[in-house]
Amino acid sequence: MIKQLRFLLVLALLSVIGQASAQTIVTFTAGTDNGKNTGNGKADQISKDGVTIYCSDAAFNAYNKGTGSSEYRFYKNSTTTISSTVGNIQKIVFTCTAEGEAKQGPGCFEQPSSGSYSYEGKIGTWTGNSSSVEFSSPSNQVRATKIEVTLVAGSSTKQSAGLEFSATSATAVLGQPFTAPTLSNPNQLPVTYTSSDENVATVAEDGTVTIKAVGTTTITASSEETDEFYAGSASYSLNVASAVDNIAAFKGIGTGNTAILNLTNAQVLYVYNNDMYVRDASGAIDFYKSNLEYTPNQILNGTLSAKYAEFNGLPEVTDVADVNVTASEGTAAEPLALTIDQLTAEHYCDLVKIEGTYDASASTLDGVALYDKFQTGELDNLADGGRGSVTGILVPFHDAPEIYVISAEELASTKQNADLAFSQDSVSVVLGEEFTAPTLSNPNNLPVTYSSSDENVATVDAQGNVTVVGAGTTKITASSEETDTYYAGSASYTLVVEKLYASIADFKTIGKKNTAKLKLNDAQVVYVNNYTTNSGKQNSEIYVRDASGAIEFFNTGVEFTVGQILNGTLTATYDEFNSLPEITKVANVEITTTDGTVEPRQVASPADLSAADFCDLVEVSGVYSAEAKTLGGVPVYDKFKNGSLDNLEDGVNYTVTAVVVSFKNAPELALVSSVATGINNVEAKEAGNGSAFYNLAGQRVDASYKGIVLCNGKNMLKK
Repeated sequence: MIKQLRFLLVLALLSVIGQASAQTIVTFTAGTDNGKNTGNGKADQISKDGVTIYCSDAAFNAYNKGTGSSEYRFYKNSTTTISSTVGNIQKIVFTCTAEGEAKQGPGCFEQPSSGSYSYEGKIGTWTGNSSSVEFSSPSNQVRATKIEVTLVAGSSTKQSAGLEFSATSATAVLGQPFTAPTLSNPNQLPVTYTSSDENVATVAEDGTVTIKAVGTTTITASSEETDEFYAGSASYSLNVASAVDNIAAFKGIGTGNTAILNLTNAQVLYVYNNDMYVRDASGAIDFYKSNLEYTPNQILNGTLSAKYAEFNGLPEVTDVADVNVTASEGTAAEPLALTIDQLTAEHYCDLVKIEGTYDASASTLDGVALYDKFQTGELDNLADGGRGSVTGILVPFHDAPEIYVISAEELASTKQNADLAFSQDSVSVVLGEEFTAPTLSNPNNLPVTYSSSDENVATVDAQGNVTVVGAGTTKITASSEETDTYYAGSASYTLVVEKLYASIADFKTIGKKNTAKLKLNDAQVVYVNNYTTNSGKQNSEIYVRDASGAIEFFNTGVEFTVGQILNGTLTATYDEFNSLPEITKVANVEITTTDGTVEPRQVASPADLSAADFCDLVEVSGVYSAEAKTLGGVPVYDKFKNGSLDNLEDGVNYTVTAVVVSFKNAPELALVSSVATGINNVEAKEAGNGSAFYNLAGQRVDASYKGIVLCNGKNMLKK
């Protein structure tokens, strides 16, 4: 008996030991077990102890500067396969950087086709029994700091399928032959091929890929599980790009798009930190964070894959890959000698040279901004008010040209400035009204040419006569060419053409954030509310009505008073706050005011109020509901803090004066005053002798009056 018991105990112990040894946990830790990629746009893969994690778009060598830690990034719309060659996967645990369904959290993975996936907080957990598991993240990217894969070896003698492509990513050029990565299939297993996006590429039964269109797809080879081998799969990400012949064509592919750029005798103009400025015969561009180690003046020939981007209008080459470029030494790059008027977006990123008068206080050369971005110190060579020559890289700054200075020198010359000047820097005109242009001062009687920056707004003839065409803003410029005696000169003024809107109702049609000229005809200030916010800010609300409608002047700086009649024009910006029409900015105020008396507009019933009444002062009657805080079903609001709401009693009919405002895009009454004018819940009984009676209009009546009255604070029916 003792021997039998001992034998059973040994068997039990061996069983426990066997179960313990059947499970293996393979842990991938970000920063320790790294892939190759640090950014998106490419497939990445990590392998450890027989487990492989492959993703069609991932960065398994990413570092987050904000958190100061490494992480695995599974980008949006990627497909991830976790597979094992040493036993089936029983459990996968993702430790993520965000919680639940938030961006980068475990909830951004979809439910896999096999097994069960759940998440709580920052932890996502898959359970099942398979040699490979596929995850997708269609809504957002997922970021993880650790991935734990639990394997169950069991007693199976099955082997891994051993499928593997020669590369995890490949690039093809639309319209050119493509050689796909080769598949290693050491066990000669039957394989099926698929493409995740057949609009980009299809794949035949033998693995031959046919390119269809620009885009990205994942090519997968799969084998089914057999008695000898686990199911297997291998994938590579295929990026299909178009090919462009030069830098100008590359700029035309659109921001965020990828193409194969062919460089033909392109020259490196300047290199500074993460920026490398390159020019070919078609134009120039900035290679930003390209990791290309070329030097100034080198000549580049060959191809590379890249994405086009713009940073504040600056054209950039980003995400450079598949570089097949040869570099040779060249002579010093020649700058483009340009006039001020020739500095346009066409030449951004190019090496340019200009001459002009230096303004040290503004750091400009004939009005063109200069910036010591490259820290050359060359601006110290220029004298304030003197002539100078500047060479540098042309970039945009607030939609205007700026030069990153490479070199600067003072120019000695006996030439004089042209001294062209207009009598005004800017002028506004109303479309359809007579316009008198500023006069040009030309003391040296130089030949002058005129131009308009936007001929859809105004044109200008050879004599400087301006013809207004449409609403908008343009710059009128007079220019003279350089001569033996005078430098080239120019002078400009800004012309603002405004359309005149003859009523408040018409002005509301211009659209939010737009500016136009408004004409007020006998408009009246119906209410003014000046108040201080809890934070101490002073706010001003002025409600103005004309025959067409009403509007609020909000924090415009104008100081109208209640009752004033307004006539004249102003330039105003239209906006809406929760559907309430507002004027938020004013300029060019030419308004005359006269005193008047405000009369609220009579409205038959609260039910008749609509958005057309917003900002107007109205008088309307209805029964007050204390529970709902409504008058005749319309919300009432003590917006102006005058205590009018406190005077209202439930069930009583009131006539109120109020400004109609917006609440959830529907009318609300901002009370100005209220008077009890009617009775509800009427009692049919006789009044006592000597009592005072009031009718529904609030008028005192005598004892002979028949009908509903108010007597001693009670509602009665007098018979």
